[in-house]
Amino acid sequence: MDDSLSIFDRGFLDTPYIRRRELLPLALKIYIWFGMVFGGLTFISALLNTYNYYMRMDSDPEPMMTIFPLCTLQLAGILLFLMTLLLWMEVSWAVKFNLIIGITWFCFNLLMFIIYPNIGILYLLLPCLLIQIPYFVLVFLLRKKWTHFYSLTGKEIQELIKKNQPHRQE
Repeated sequence: MDDSLSIFDRGFLDTPYIRRRELLPLALKIYIWFGMVFGGLTFISALLNTYNYYMRMDSDPEPMMTIFPLCTLQLAGILLFLMTLLLWMEVSWAVKFNLIIGITWFCFNLLMFIIYPNIGILYLLLPCLLIQIPYFVLVFLLRKKWTHFYSLTGKEIQELIKKNQPHRQE
């Protein structure tokens, strides 16, 4: 078949396929991998502890006081793993999902501090917030890049990637 009969110009055919993952800054990639590992380990640990507790539950007068926090930890591990996995797999609605979970988590932390206003809860929640706030700021900044990514041309995409990752050598 003759090339002149193609509906695509040479610029279209020569444009390399670029993934959204390449738009992720290095700090966010580190957060994503840490979140996947930590979320998976949290879920597995809580699941094993739930099973261990279930085996000796007859001796406890208030079993729900132990089961509920363990189930909550399982849910938190699943959510953390999903938040980071969806970003890594380049799902289009992953940024919105992360921001919804982030707002919910911030409101939960605020509610816990209002309900239990002592220094102990602050020692528990402050490290979590100090770790998660940069992650959610990076995800929020990523939102604009991901929404405009597919409306750009090949040259504009390559310039955007070079701007985001200057340490990368071609």
